[in-house]
Amino acid sequence: MSAPSRALCALVDDREGFACLRCGRSLLVVSGSRHHRVRRRDGGHTASNLILVCGSGTTGCHAWMHANPRAARALGYIIPATWSGLDTEIVPVFSRTRGWMQLKDEGAPVPVLEAVALELLATFGLVA
Repeated sequence: MSAPSRALCALVDDREGFACLRCGRSLLVVSGSRHHRVRRRDGGHTASNLILVCGSGTTGCHAWMHANPRAARALGYIIPATWSGLDTEIVPVFSRTRGWMQLKDEGAPVPVLEAVALELLATFGLVA
């Protein structure tokens, strides 16, 4: 599959303030990458499926997500491929600096109350 477009990468980078969504570290200081919440081959390239995180698939928060899939699912960072039909705009994600939110393909995220976020994640089977 091709890489995300430059416009999509810019939208994701701007949305996250060029900082890691999980830990808040500036990606002007450390390297980062865009993580697919649903595997790239199953979820494709959309703003709601991509989050900006520090590290790569083997370092930083990006590696943490792959090494800790259960915890990453509970925070909305990973959506299992078996849920590939699930609208990634609905599944909330936790940002260290902004709290719970739903990512939108058209731009700005929508804040979500923690209780609502946890209920949605439980409904989708992403948390026990």
